[in-house]
Amino acid sequence: MDVPVNSEFKQRNSIRMSCGWIVYAGLTTLFWVLVFSIPARAAELQFECPAVEAAENSFMSLTQGKNGWFFRTGADLKDDFYLSEESRTYLQRLVNALEQRDTKLIFLPVPTRGVIGSDYLSQEMDRQAYFRPVEAERAFHGLVNQLRSTGMTVLNLLDYLAKENADDSQAFFFKRDTHWTPEGARLAAQAVGGALAELPVYQSLEKATYQSKVMSEQQIKHTMAQEIQRLCQAELPPEPYSFYETRQLAEGDSNADLFGSSEDIGSLVLLGTSFSAVTYFNFDGFLAESTGLEVANHAISGGQLFNAMASFTASPQFEETDTRFMIWEAPAYSNFNRGSSSAFRQIIPAVYGPCTTDTAVASGIFAVSQGESSGPFEVDPALAVSGNDYYLYLSTPNRALAQFTVKIDYADGDFEWFAIDRTERFPNWGRFFIEFSEDIESTVSQIALSGLPQLSADLEAHICRAPTLVAERSQS
Repeated sequence: MDVPVNSEFKQRNSIRMSCGWIVYAGLTTLFWVLVFSIPARAAELQFECPAVEAAENSFMSLTQGKNGWFFRTGADLKDDFYLSEESRTYLQRLVNALEQRDTKLIFLPVPTRGVIGSDYLSQEMDRQAYFRPVEAERAFHGLVNQLRSTGMTVLNLLDYLAKENADDSQAFFFKRDTHWTPEGARLAAQAVGGALAELPVYQSLEKATYQSKVMSEQQIKHTMAQEIQRLCQAELPPEPYSFYETRQLAEGDSNADLFGSSEDIGSLVLLGTSFSAVTYFNFDGFLAESTGLEVANHAISGGQLFNAMASFTASPQFEETDTRFMIWEAPAYSNFNRGSSSAFRQIIPAVYGPCTTDTAVASGIFAVSQGESSGPFEVDPALAVSGNDYYLYLSTPNRALAQFTVKIDYADGDFEWFAIDRTERFPNWGRFFIEFSEDIESTVSQIALSGLPQLSADLEAHICRAPTLVAERSQS
């Protein structure tokens, strides 16, 4: 006999079975998603390097991205680019000082590896999770606009790369080095060449023809890669790159002169960091090729933001030559807002140049003997030396005198200590410039030296007027 089945019970049981199947199917799907996602993520992280992510293990603070890329969590993943009002004012004054010499300043901020190589970030990694490439890119564009407000010509490499459809970040930067590749340097040089071509003064200059050729294929595995290797279980291969040479082509002649073999200073000076100084990036050669101008490379590896600029502007070469264009390269993570006051107070008066006993407001001599200096240089209060309309120029033939401190006393009892240091990655020309503080309204009363090395030397001291003040007084 058939047993009747309650239809309501049958319906509820059917629903339970359906729900159970859905849950089972969902869990099964999730299981296979997880199973297949684990090797997918492992494939993204090319090397077995768990120790890289441990902060205490490295002086660099590194993190691994996709496809063999590694990033520094500080410099490469920086997203707070900005220019303080104080730095903007200093830059504006530097631009104006250079323009008085008919020198055009072109600034080249190199975008960070985190922005250019954002496709290779692995944001599942804790050290990369906080970084937002879109916001970092927006901040970079904002910095470019702030820098342009100073009157500088500022290159925006992100815009240039987008315009040229040169978006292969793997060609612009090395995967495991802090620098651009020679191909990245070439793209940057082409951007500079395009910007110069729009300037009337450039159009009036005589050009030459330069040609860059690949001479050999090389490999790189330097500081960053070596540190990664120390922390990795897997063997990291060196990265390949093409080694270029640039030569000037003679008209009607197949022979060519190697770029940089000439003693000509050129109308284009390159200042910057290791991006510009390292020969195998060939940035200066690509600049010559892109602009048709002889390039005088005064960049300093490890010189950070200001060393090359401060060194070159203090040199006799800068004073004696006609520099039409000054290309200033620096990574975008360089901080204009930290330590910039001291740097600008040396660079701006160096652009004005030295004054002599005949043209100085006041002059004297510091006699240094075995680390001790002669008495202070007294400044007549009637001269009313105050603010950045005046600057101190010190010179010595003894270039071993590279580190000391200048104490500046003011009539109201205020004073300041100003440190000079030419010992670290800084060619010393024996010429030192210090702009008096704009924050102290009182007049300078005396100047003294301390912290001198154990040597003997004479330093000539001159208080000079800024050229703008000289011009105003000559017209009155």
